[in-house]
Amino acid sequence: MFVIFGFGDQKGEEKQGSRVEHCFHCNNDRVWIASKVTENFSLFFLPVFPYKTTYTYRCPICNHGHQISKEDFERM
Repeated sequence: MFVIFGFGDQKGEEKQGSRVEHCFHCNNDRVWIASKVTENFSLFFLPVFPYKTTYTYRCPICNHGHQISKEDFERM
């Protein structure tokens, strides 16, 4: 008998911000993107339960950004 399981099956959600931000990494002015990435434990390639959720706010050009809280993500 064998069981196939894994970690890291990801599901994402993105929201576009409401104001223009300046990126000091690529020196562009754009509306940034807030992202929610949920990583799941999977069994036989089917997601069973989420074990990690991260929220980020990033530049759409160079993807440089920082983590934000769940409340900040929902507010956008």
